[in-house]
Amino acid sequence: MKHLTLLIVFTLFMSCNVVETDSESTIRENTFLIGKWTGNGHFLNMNFAKDIGEVIIEVDIRDDYQVFGKIGEATLKNMTIEEASYGFAIKGVLSSKLKEDSETEKNHLIILLVINEDDKVDVNSSDANFHLKSNYSFDFGMKVGSVNLTKEHN
Repeated sequence: MKHLTLLIVFTLFMSCNVVETDSESTIRENTFLIGKWTGNGHFLNMNFAKDIGEVIIEVDIRDDYQVFGKIGEATLKNMTIEEASYGFAIKGVLSSKLKEDSETEKNHLIILLVINEDDKVDVNSSDANFHLKSNYSFDFGMKVGSVNLTKEHN
């Protein structure tokens, strides 16, 4: 019984750990992503959109498999990219507030880059949603936005 309890505790502990993504293999397998993606995003919540305004979003996916980005006045750090059923999920943590005088404390960004399987080779733009959250999992008060990202080739 003691071993069973230890096994259950160990299994629960391992299932709660966040698995790190391997951005390098994602980019290596999808080289069409390499380039600087930019666009003007807007939030869907009217009151939040009124306070924040339009935000410039930049994601720079480099051929050395590093990912850099910016949203509004904040630089993104600890960025990753991973494949998803709709395309790709790009994640990063804001280094500062989105806008200097903003009231939100949300500091995690997820960009849902939608790319059709048939368009992968020649893709130069993508409609995307983005979520400003308190964490990468459930956040009831997340701020959802929309952006069309256009890729500049390096």
